[in-house]
Amino acid sequence: MNRAHDDTANVAVGEGVLVLRRRGRSAVTAAILGEQLDGEGKMKTLWLDRLIHENHESTLGGNPVWGAVVTEIQVPVSCK
Repeated sequence: MNRAHDDTANVAVGEGVLVLRRRGRSAVTAAILGEQLDGEGKMKTLWLDRLIHENHESTLGGNPVWGAVVTEIQVPVSCK
């Protein structure tokens, strides 16, 4: 599992799953439903099976996140 983190969150991408750990909270595991490589081949967008970010957050572990029903997160290709 490769990891990315910042002061508030640690994101780990494994085979078919993403694990989010926040200080003082239980870990959240989400299945990766799909992924898409960007045009440069450096970043990929992962579609998760649930919403794991809060509506005021635009990043998790330094990775851009968005979505209203499920979380979409953009991670470096080297993250998986």
